[in-house]
Amino acid sequence: MANQELVFDITKSPQLQPKQQAIYGRVGDGGLKGVTIKVTSNNEDYNLTGMHPIFEGVKPDGTKIIDTNGGTIIDPQGGIFRYVFPSAAFSAKGEYQQAFFKLMRDSLTDSTVELSIYVEPNKVEMGINSTHYLSEYEQLIQQLEDKTTQFENDLRQQDEQWKQSIADALKKMDDLATKEDELEKRLDGNDFVTHEELSKGLEAFGKPINESLEKINQLMDRYLPVGFDVSITHNYNMTPRVVVKHYTYAIDTEPKGFDSEKGKFGGTPSQLVPCEVTYTDYNSLVVTLPAVYKRQTAVVKSKHYEGIWYVPDGTDVLKIELKKE
Repeated sequence: MANQELVFDITKSPQLQPKQQAIYGRVGDGGLKGVTIKVTSNNEDYNLTGMHPIFEGVKPDGTKIIDTNGGTIIDPQGGIFRYVFPSAAFSAKGEYQQAFFKLMRDSLTDSTVELSIYVEPNKVEMGINSTHYLSEYEQLIQQLEDKTTQFENDLRQQDEQWKQSIADALKKMDDLATKEDELEKRLDGNDFVTHEELSKGLEAFGKPINESLEKINQLMDRYLPVGFDVSITHNYNMTPRVVVKHYTYAIDTEPKGFDSEKGKFGGTPSQLVPCEVTYTDYNSLVVTLPAVYKRQTAVVKSKHYEGIWYVPDGTDVLKIELKKE
């Protein structure tokens, strides 16, 4: 890893600033270009204990960079920290319009004098674009993408399980129908059995069929979003994405008082609920849920969380989340 060493006096007094090296990079560099920086105050070591270094700058093309992730305190008492530039720092050729390091402790802030950064062009690699870069914003975007991917994977897995359960039940019905056809052929061929034997045989066929039909109805009631509508007026002037979860024994729903159900403190794990959404307009919608979740209680908007509605039924709770995406 390439490294340069710089020294700054935090007073910003021109007379106390040592002569600095310029920092050079090339468009496309990043992750392997670092600087080790010593900070003094009136030529004495500056105590960096509890501080966090941040790099801020205006790139040659006018886009800005604020990076809170690249800095690491190495020797707090000696005033030394290290910073590694991300690829976003070297995405536009030319000389930085402004660049400096900010040192923060809670809400307190100080900064170094400006440093010179030159970015050489890259005539070989094309398509390297320069945009504004805020490391904290980039982290939030990545977290959102990870959660969205996880939600889609969970929903896809539930869908596959539901399809397999339906397929298994239908196959069992086909097998039973085949056996019933065989019995009819025996009767048509005068291969008779006694009335008692026939009754027992038909009863044996009828029970599995009824059980299969009942199982299919139960699966449809649980996974097919038909049978229970919840109307919500959100006034967002948009069509938000809707996520529905189901859980039981949340805090304040226990019928005998707080923590009366041992082993269920804080509620059972939440489960995603299949749903369909009809947007009546930009400010209201109807969420259609499986019939098994139907209840008579009214939908209630959360007093503490934006975009959350609840449909409680004793210890059983449906949580409807509207996401502005």
